[in-house]
Amino acid sequence: MRRAFWVSLVLSVLDAVLLAALILLPAVWLLNHIKIDLGVARLSVRWNWKPLLGPVILFLARSLAALWSSRAGLPATGLIERLWFRRLILALASTCLFVAIPEGLLTLAGFKAEIPPAIVIVDNSGDGDLSRNETLPDPELIFRLKPGSTFAGRLVNTLGFLGREVDPVKLAGTIRVICMGDSVTAQGRPGYAQYLHESLTNQPPTTNRWEAFNMAVHAYSSLQGLTLFNKQGRSLKPDIVSLYYGWNDHWLADKTDRQQMGLSMPPRTAQVFNALRKKRVFMFLVWTLNPVLHMARLGKSPDALDYLKKGDAFDGRLLRVSHDEYRTTLTAFVIAIRKAGAVPLLITAPRNSIAPINVHKRHIRSVEEGNRLHDQYAEITREVARQMNAPLLDLAVIMTNPENLRYFAEDGIHFDLYSYEPTMESDADPERQPGLKRIAAELDAKIREIVQSPEWQKRH
Repeated sequence: MRRAFWVSLVLSVLDAVLLAALILLPAVWLLNHIKIDLGVARLSVRWNWKPLLGPVILFLARSLAALWSSRAGLPATGLIERLWFRRLILALASTCLFVAIPEGLLTLAGFKAEIPPAIVIVDNSGDGDLSRNETLPDPELIFRLKPGSTFAGRLVNTLGFLGREVDPVKLAGTIRVICMGDSVTAQGRPGYAQYLHESLTNQPPTTNRWEAFNMAVHAYSSLQGLTLFNKQGRSLKPDIVSLYYGWNDHWLADKTDRQQMGLSMPPRTAQVFNALRKKRVFMFLVWTLNPVLHMARLGKSPDALDYLKKGDAFDGRLLRVSHDEYRTTLTAFVIAIRKAGAVPLLITAPRNSIAPINVHKRHIRSVEEGNRLHDQYAEITREVARQMNAPLLDLAVIMTNPENLRYFAEDGIHFDLYSYEPTMESDADPERQPGLKRIAAELDAKIREIVQSPEWQKRH
């Protein structure tokens, strides 16, 4: 009987250790990698699938001990002989296998989907995205302009944008227009947002005080713009927000914007998310729930598959924001602006023929395909405006008049003296910028149309 007691104790201990192993297994699988700083050296341990052997070895050891006990004629029992314990072990083991088997199969199949990292916002310093000292890295936006620096010959204001200083606190009774977009909106000495400001100030559409200013950043896509609006634009309490995007969205890059832009989360949540995003099962679940944002391996959307070919200098290059995601982002942008109490104004980006330099930069495969892609993104902008019943300024149609083509810069994208702006003296703004003034005039006319709309009357 004494021997039976000790054997029962051993079996119970093995059962308890097996239970603990099954409970700890998900956490061990999730972490997978531990770095230990020993001062003079750093120890890095990565165990991959090896922890799965722990419960298996324990179960085999326990089974062998029970078999020996039975053959020795000892009436020994452990915890596993109890029904509730067996059910608990079975539930835990089933849960582990439910995750381990798909994880192994997806790994063998080579499945992988890019998921952006979770980040905890901290103070950052260093170089930015454009390899220029005027930019700062930003974990959510990829990069941003550095206040107080000079970018493309213009001073970056305290809000972090090109243009005059703006009080972030809107005065009571003021109607505020924010112009968001890429380098076309940000360019100019001054930009079209300033011309619009002067027009609205000199001849206000209503009896209110009006103002307009620029919140555009060179090289930004619509996805960066949406994040910027949620981070900063919303707090400025705009009444109208114009959106001029499209060019950078369909440029090719080594990674999509979604893959590069972090997701802001609390510290502990970010740690768990960053551990999960490396697991194939989690990748598969995210990809299944939203295949547009996280296509396997390359982050491509289905409508881009015929465009992104293999075997040449562009192999592996991706659309920064795919067709479908551009549509989704613009829709989300319209919703976010309306939730902030403002009216969204979508603008189609006009073009001349894109200059061949963009092929050399590997932004596009060819001039012809670049022109075609851009026209597709302009059409998506129109579709979103129709579906969301949002105001649309169709500059892509207005500026197709041959007389207006003279407004474009040499690249077929920007306007007036864009290519010379960085080399101009700080106090030598050009006397004429007819292209940017034309955009401001069209925008001014559209705003005056908006203030007569039922949506505006309801809000004001």
